[in-house]
Amino acid sequence: RQTAEALADTYRASGGRWPTPRLVVELDEHQGQEIVDHELPRLLDREPELAGLAERTPEGLRHYFRLFRQITRQWVREELTTPPALESWARFRQRVTRGFEQILMEHNDGETVAVFTSGGPVATATGIALELADEKVLELTPGDVDATEALKRIGQAKGSWRKFAKRFVEEADAA
Repeated sequence: RQTAEALADTYRASGGRWPTPRLVVELDEHQGQEIVDHELPRLLDREPELAGLAERTPEGLRHYFRLFRQITRQWVREELTTPPALESWARFRQRVTRGFEQILMEHNDGETVAVFTSGGPVATATGIALELADEKVLELTPGDVDATEALKRIGQAKGSWRKFAKRFVEEADAA
């Protein structure tokens, strides 16, 4: 929302007409962090030797993200019981798909539409377009790749999102 507001302010300041934005709640981010916050204490109870890896210190942060990836992958594979107050990965993907379908139905072919959202919904849209498995979609989210590496890969793909996503998936398969 902040990005959209900043862009709208800049656009209006230059004399452009900015359309009235519409909030599409179906494009809200997934609850991966909340799942990790819920599941991490249980993981540490089962495997106390991992406790040092969960510290949010500069050194421990790299290890923390390894645990984050482990837990979110288990969540995607439905190996964890999602608490009733939180959304499962399957429900997240369904919700985001509905949001994009809603946008497509409301606009004509060839009409320009700007969508401001987070990495999870963008990765989901890419996964739909490329027919990717759930774990591959999760690997496309920014939490799984550091921003510098993502920008480097986008630059190597010369700006083509589809080309970037295909290359990213191929590299992930090779790793």
